[in-house]
Amino acid sequence: MTTNALLCLLRHEVALREAGRADRARSLWCCRVLSCHRDHTDHVAARARSSFGEPATRESGRRRRGAIGEGGCMTQGPDTGVPGPQSDHLHDDLMNEYYRIVDIVAGFDQRLLTVKSWGVTAALATLGLGFQQDHYGLFLVAAVGGLAFWLIEASIKLHQMRYYPRMGDIEVIAYRLYRVETDQIVASAPLIDWSWFTAWPRIRGGASKGDPRVPTPWPDTNDSPGASRRVFLYPHVALPHAVVVVLGALFFTVGLAGGLGPI
Repeated sequence: MTTNALLCLLRHEVALREAGRADRARSLWCCRVLSCHRDHTDHVAARARSSFGEPATRESGRRRRGAIGEGGCMTQGPDTGVPGPQSDHLHDDLMNEYYRIVDIVAGFDQRLLTVKSWGVTAALATLGLGFQQDHYGLFLVAAVGGLAFWLIEASIKLHQMRYYPRMGDIEVIAYRLYRVETDQIVASAPLIDWSWFTAWPRIRGGASKGDPRVPTPWPDTNDSPGASRRVFLYPHVALPHAVVVVLGALFFTVGLAGGLGPI
């Protein structure tokens, strides 16, 4: 057999193998398409059976969200008025937004700690320098600096608090659209903000602030802001800045009156 004939046979063999791979890939693609179509059909059928009160026999596609009825069977939750896939996308978007807000709020906490540490360091150093140099004017500098850091921290805290209502809104939406109900309990997630708000009476006793499993929405307008108007007086915001301001003002006043000797 000549060399040309051998080369022809080899090329023919390679072509057959490539054709076989292509057929297998085409078959695998067709199987995947059919599987996705079958899952989508089963999902639509399950939702249709659920809407007529019939039990669903199969979960497919994205996870179904609803309520657990008697015997632990999944039943459809409250009518959302949103089609299944769109409802799933809404749920995912809400969760992404919620936990993004949680990260933002945590970032504000880090900034607050940074401002507090800078304020304390600068104030103590200025007070110590005032005693070292026998110059009571530095006490006034420490008091003014402490007040400045105090106001900065209160401003950052106000910016952080503006994210709380949206967290509460997402928790209420998730509860109303995707809660799971049983004979004994109602489960919903997320509830980070609401669970914190209702936890104190459960730990220390006292009047209840609401059902810890049923979140309530924030009002559109706070008609009774109360302490919210005085964020700078919150203990975790005021301390230790308030102590620095009081000490600086006190030492400056005593020094101005001659109680600390000559300048």
